[in-house]
Amino acid sequence: HSMLITALAREKERHYQQGIEQGIEQGREQGIEEGREEGRMEIVLAMFMRGFDLTVIADITGRTVDEIQRIVAHAAQTGE
Repeated sequence: HSMLITALAREKERHYQQGIEQGIEQGREQGIEEGREEGRMEIVLAMFMRGFDLTVIADITGRTVDEIQRIVAHAAQTGE
């Protein structure tokens, strides 16, 4: 009886640790993707500030002109 309780407690602890590890990994992956997206937005803004046409920026970055306009407008509003 006590061996079963001990085994169940170990299994519960193992699942708990797996959950923590999965959460950390997901957080790491999300942080990496957010960093990549921030870098892509900085490229869009740098191109815009250097006078590139919006259609050229869209073509090079794979974004739509609407997305480029939103990024530029957001940066103008937030001072980024």
